[in-house]
Amino acid sequence: MARPKKTGLDYFPFDADFFTDTKIRAVKAHYGVEGISLYIYCLCEIYPKGFFCCADEDFCDCAAADLGLTDERVAEILQFFCRKSLFDGRLFQERGVLTSAAVQSRFQEACKSFHREFTVDGTLWLLPPEETLPFINTGSAIRKQLEDNGFLQENPGFSQENPGFLQEKCTKESKEKESKAEESKEKEIKADESKKNQTKANESKAEESKAPAERLAAANNNSFSAYNSDKASQADNPYDLRIALSKMYGEQNVREYEQKFRSWAAKQGHINAAMYPTISRWMEQDCIQKNYEEISSADYDDVMEELRRQYST
Repeated sequence: MARPKKTGLDYFPFDADFFTDTKIRAVKAHYGVEGISLYIYCLCEIYPKGFFCCADEDFCDCAAADLGLTDERVAEILQFFCRKSLFDGRLFQERGVLTSAAVQSRFQEACKSFHREFTVDGTLWLLPPEETLPFINTGSAIRKQLEDNGFLQENPGFSQENPGFLQEKCTKESKEKESKAEESKEKEIKADESKKNQTKANESKAEESKAPAERLAAANNNSFSAYNSDKASQADNPYDLRIALSKMYGEQNVREYEQKFRSWAAKQGHINAAMYPTISRWMEQDCIQKNYEEISSADYDDVMEELRRQYST
């Protein structure tokens, strides 16, 4: 039994100026190592088979798995190769085939050592007759005879109207990616709204669960801010409230309540609260005995009026 004739190459020539080629530099600029790796991967798939390979779905799946890329990324880079004429764009779109004139030129140069004739598919051979070596048989006469008899028809799956699965794959995966991005965005918005609603609910529950004493203390703290007219109002006061309070309640009582006020202000954080209107209110609430002998009725009325004005500020 005769040994099958070898159609591919065991190795192929690699140009020494590969990385200085403008097309390869464009690939590197757009896709970096991914683009360079995929191009060399394609050459390694082409030459063992001959001068072309089919870029079908299995090819893309294997390339993606071997190079750690996605199918969408592989299809995108292959289309870029065709735009830069690293592979023939017409054959890629119409037939799903990866080949080029440069690939075929290197292939026939490497086949010289076989010293035999090679019959190739003329519909995929891109080199013109004057550049095709004599031992390459494109089978043009056989193809013309088959076409005349109606045996050859174009594959509608790779027509210009239907450019092939790769472009459809890119479009489909791109739409799926956009759809997933929109769904993810909607989920994030819903999650944020749910978080805000939960926060409001927690705050409401915390407010409702406050003890009456705490709510009363909070109300008192808010009311004390009414006295934060600062010490400027006291400085502009025509009466020295401390002297008036000292005459009214006694110096010892005033000193005790001054100490009480300082401790309270430091603890509650009311460092700017008006001291003597607050002390006067406390003394009134605590029913501290007034010393009416030390202050006239007119002065007493004036002092009380001034204190009322302080309370209302």
